[in-house]
Amino acid sequence: MRFARVFAISIAFLLLFLLNTTPGHASTTPRHCAQPVPPSVSGSPGPAPATPGIVLINEVLNNPGSNWNCSEAANTYSLMTDAWVELYNPQNQPFNLYAAHTSLDAGPNTFTFHFPFGAAIAARGYLVVFPDTYAGMLNAGNNLRLTIGGSEIDQTSIPALAPDTSYARIPDGSANWTKLQLPATTDSSTTPAATTPLVTSPTASSASSAWDVPRRILLTVLVVALALSLFWCWKVFSSR
Repeated sequence: MRFARVFAISIAFLLLFLLNTTPGHASTTPRHCAQPVPPSVSGSPGPAPATPGIVLINEVLNNPGSNWNCSEAANTYSLMTDAWVELYNPQNQPFNLYAAHTSLDAGPNTFTFHFPFGAAIAARGYLVVFPDTYAGMLNAGNNLRLTIGGSEIDQTSIPALAPDTSYARIPDGSANWTKLQLPATTDSSTTPAATTPLVTSPTASSASSAWDVPRRILLTVLVVALALSLFWCWKVFSSR
């Protein structure tokens, strides 16, 4: 009888622990929109050198299906205003991209997007720009180039993408590119910091999802075990 009580109590405590404990993982909050005006970067960053890989094209979305531009009213997105390119700075120092004459294009003699005044990127940080895609710069099949002073420092070939699907380096800054189906937008009043990617890497959330299925199975087994234990205790007490 004492063993039955201890077993039932142990099962109950373990069940409560699993119900109230979630595995450690990074935030899976849906992404935010970005401001069309580049955020300021602290300090006085110097011009980025025209060195290949000094700053990287990190993510591209060319087929918006929702608001990505914080300056817009809800449900007013368009290809021209909401398609974006995210840059990543893998260096330990910030850079002034405007002063370095940084630009995006789809090759020689194509439309060029020049980074606006004040455009800078923090150390290990991100910068999102909306490069006027009416010119076809981000069309599928184009070879998007990032240049500094006319010298190419990074490039990527853009594949066909479904609405609100981006083409991204996973993890950030790596040579591995993949398509990401992005979640719904959040309140546009919240703007990501200069050191935060527009879209959170799915690695952490995938780990959380992978743990969720065995956790549910274990919870089910424990609930059944607890029910059987309590029923057995009730039968023993009622027979006396």
